[in-house]
Amino acid sequence: MKILFTLILSIFLSLNCLSQDSSIEKNFEKNRKSFFLTHFSVGEDASSGFDYLVYRQKTSTKKIRVIWSNYSQATVDDYYFDAGKPVLLVKYEAKHNQYKSLAKGIILPLKTLEKYYFTNSKLISWFENGKPISNSDSRWAEKEKELLASFDEQLETFRSHLRGEL
Repeated sequence: MKILFTLILSIFLSLNCLSQDSSIEKNFEKNRKSFFLTHFSVGEDASSGFDYLVYRQKTSTKKIRVIWSNYSQATVDDYYFDAGKPVLLVKYEAKHNQYKSLAKGIILPLKTLEKYYFTNSKLISWFENGKPISNSDSRWAEKEKELLASFDEQLETFRSHLRGEL
């Protein structure tokens, strides 16, 4: 009976997160043209570096897209915010030949690797390759801490750019 209850609860939470996913990303796309876009690059060396696409509404950051690329591959991380708090992080795998278009803000199909949902700065749901990870997973607390630090790091990188430090 406990197993059946756990299975039903897991399915319900997965469906709830998928609808949340749809809501966060669809709401962003619906309003995307009304946001102010800032693009800047930070190089690691001659063959690799980061491009940042920061979408804002007035002074509120809505999304930061971080594109990393080197001579053979690219990755994309989308950080979504609501009222200054993290709500969603999506990690994608991209093809190297998509890099220039992605850096221009062009929407392309990408392979989703991981998704992380947050409420009140707490990790509430985690998916790897489309499969839910249980909140009883031994990695959960450390992953939450790591991801929240990453959200802060992205905002600080943007602030450094605005101050002319990058």
